[in-house]
Order: sequence, then C-alpha cells, then structure tokens
Amino acid sequence: RTAAPAELDDFANAFRDYAVAVYESRLGGYSGQTLKVTGSAERAPNDYIVTTVLADSSGNSPDKQPIQVDFRIDKDGSKFTVLDASVVGVWLAIEERDQFTAFLAQHNDSVPALSAHLRELAARLQNTAPPPLKPK
Repeated sequence: RTAAPAELDDFANAFRDYAVAVYESRLGGYSGQTLKVTGSAERAPNDYIVTTVLADSSGNSPDKQPIQVDFRIDKDGSKFTVLDASVVGVWLAIEERDQFTAFLAQHNDSVPALSAHLRELAARLQNTAPPPLKPK
C-alpha cells in the first residue's frame, strides 16, 4: 500500500479526530467513577503497561462491576504518552488496525476513502456521545 504524503497527513488528522471520538464515546458512560491504578510493568525500555480498575466510588451504582482498563505508555525523556488502551482485555489499537485493514481491502487500498470513512464515523460518534463533563 502506498499513499502520497498529503494523503497520509489527511489520514493522520482524520484518525486523530476519530480516536478522540471513540475514547469519548466509550468512556463517557463512566463519568463519576474512579480509575484506580493497580500496577505497572515495563515491557521494554521506556514502554510500560499501567493496569487500572474503573469502579463506581460513589456507591450509586452497586450493580456495575469494576472494569479492568490497561494503558500502554511510552516514555520519551520526561514526557509520557498513552499509545493504546485495553478495556476488559481488548486492545483498541489492534481492534482498529484489523478494521482498517478490512476497509482498505474492500476499497481498493484507498487511503483517502479510509480518511473519509473515519471522519464519518467520528461525526456519528460525536453526535451520539454524552455531553462533556462540566467542572464543579
């Protein structure tokens, strides 16, 4: 697969918007809950997995079971960046990669078509996402 530099730049922008929309929609239903760090492990130099549990700390939703959420973190100097997240054992980057590969296979390996598709998905997610939390 090849793409022109402008197509790759456009894809990067579309993917960023899509990724933000995905995280907002998936985590938006958990407002008011607490993310508790339960451990961490260094996979390789400057590559970490941070394990957490998402739980209702208010006691308002006793029927909601805690959910394991892990983060893959990259350290570059003094800067830490979240590279991926796993919710109940499913790594989002792997899931997305498989979906993007299938889309490209069905659309003649067109990166511009994938970028347009990501924009459409992001718009749909943003229209159905809960409103952002307001500071107290």
